[in-house]
Amino acid sequence: MRKFIPWIKGHFLYKIRYQITIFLFFVTFLPVISIQLFNYEKTSEMLFTKNHSLLADNLQLTQNSINNVLTDYKRILFQISTDVTCMDNILELSKVSPDSAEYRRISESLETYIKANILMYPEIQALCVISTTGTPYIYVQKRQKTQPIIDYFEANKEELNQLLLSSTRSIIGSVHDGSPYYDPEHPVFFLGSRTIHYEKMKITGSILLFISPDKMNSAINNPDSQVYPFTDKLLVDSSGRLICSKDRNTGKILGSLENYKAIDWDSLSSDSGDMQGDYLVSQIPLEHFDLHLINIVDYRQMTKDLEALWTTITLAISAILLVSMLVAYVLCHKFIFSIENVAAKMNLFDEHHLDVEIRNMSRNELRIIESSFNRMLGQIRGLLDENKQQYKKICEAELKSLELQINPHFLFNTLDSICWTAAQENCLTVSEQLNKLAAILRHTVYNMNCVVPLQDEICWMQNYLDLQKSRFHGRFSYDIHDLTKGRRIYIHKLLLQPFLENALIHGFENLPRKGRLEIACRITGQSHLLLEVADNGCGIPDDKVKEINLLFTTGRSAFTGIGLTNIAYRTKGYYPHSRIFVSSSPMGTCFKIFIPMNEME
Repeated sequence: MRKFIPWIKGHFLYKIRYQITIFLFFVTFLPVISIQLFNYEKTSEMLFTKNHSLLADNLQLTQNSINNVLTDYKRILFQISTDVTCMDNILELSKVSPDSAEYRRISESLETYIKANILMYPEIQALCVISTTGTPYIYVQKRQKTQPIIDYFEANKEELNQLLLSSTRSIIGSVHDGSPYYDPEHPVFFLGSRTIHYEKMKITGSILLFISPDKMNSAINNPDSQVYPFTDKLLVDSSGRLICSKDRNTGKILGSLENYKAIDWDSLSSDSGDMQGDYLVSQIPLEHFDLHLINIVDYRQMTKDLEALWTTITLAISAILLVSMLVAYVLCHKFIFSIENVAAKMNLFDEHHLDVEIRNMSRNELRIIESSFNRMLGQIRGLLDENKQQYKKICEAELKSLELQINPHFLFNTLDSICWTAAQENCLTVSEQLNKLAAILRHTVYNMNCVVPLQDEICWMQNYLDLQKSRFHGRFSYDIHDLTKGRRIYIHKLLLQPFLENALIHGFENLPRKGRLEIACRITGQSHLLLEVADNGCGIPDDKVKEINLLFTTGRSAFTGIGLTNIAYRTKGYYPHSRIFVSSSPMGTCFKIFIPMNEME
């Protein structure tokens, strides 16, 4: 990939014909497409707002419709559970056994009464009665498969009876999908309440209506509605189980619906709706049985036709623009060819092809460029001849420079001879000082402006200060503290020499006490090398301190000292992010240099 991108740039991006194509793309194609996308976004927002209002109205109508259906069911439940004749039969039911003749008589009486009340409601699959003593009676309409209802009632009648007898309100539930009696082809839900004989003011038992959700589902998810293809309304009880839905998921938990895994059911609010992924989800409470109606709108499905229309329009505009760009490219071909011809001639010109020239001139403004190019090549050929002469002179100068390098070798050899003679004459002090002087000169002369190990620089400073100490007859002492813990650190040569010279010449001049020089090297914060030079000299005036700090900070100051000015420029050149600070008092001066470790070679 690293090689492929430069190849693409060299062969395509930097060629004028492709640059013109890119230019046309940005000034024509991109703005038009951007406007279309902006138009689509704003239109989608407007349609979303209007559709949202229409969906809210539709949801309100659905709420009214389902409330009417539930009212009918609740009325039937109340009518049966409070009828005096029915209550008398239930009271008698609690006194007989299911296999007695009296039970059969009571059952026939209940069946006649129940048929009269639920005949007009074919969705009611079964009506079950349980007396306070637990004697059951079940009436089943034989329009669909009802055996699962009978099995469910027989298995759960005691639990259902206890639940209804202990509740003062009507309840709603369903045969959930975890039950062995769940029939996914014919799901049912049930309504129930306890029965009361109001003349005797006595609870006689409980009653259950097992109802098919098809009628309620038609009321909330009408297939003839225009919103049916992209909406799904769910009727949910207080436990989070479905009573009815478009996909006949009665009895299932909301979280188990595979189609709506992206919806966070716990975060639903009873306001205008929440956008969750591609779904607009809202819920409203119903008047009966603590039910909620949840409305799910598949917004992507709802806007599919609009997106297809906008995609077609965008593709048509793109095709028109691309054809326009192609026509413009063809019309500019001759102009582009002339420019590429000039570029090819320029690329061909080198020291082996000095006779390049453009012969077939254009008839437009490019002719000026082509003529200038020919003149430029002539001037370059003349300059190349001059460079050959200059090269000969440079070679001669380098030979002379090599000859001059003999002089330092002669100097060092002479110093070594004098040092050896002094040692033979027992002048050991002179011999030692000459050795230090030779080491100082070698360190200074060879490889100027190069980096050396910090330990070599410290050794040079020791030799330098020992000679100065001898020169000033022991009027000062020094200490060098290397606190870098033996790390291999490289710095530029003679970096601290101006600070040492400043202390010796200016700090200790006319000093009534013995001078003291402290030099420290340490690493601070694992990120900077700190070089510190401190003396107990007479100090620097405050105005000079401000000028020196300004010089170290900005590089511009009224300070005229050559040594410190030189070190300011050198340090900035070697280490761009280094910092130098000076502080002074009548009792001494301290210079601190902070050098980033990542800028040291």
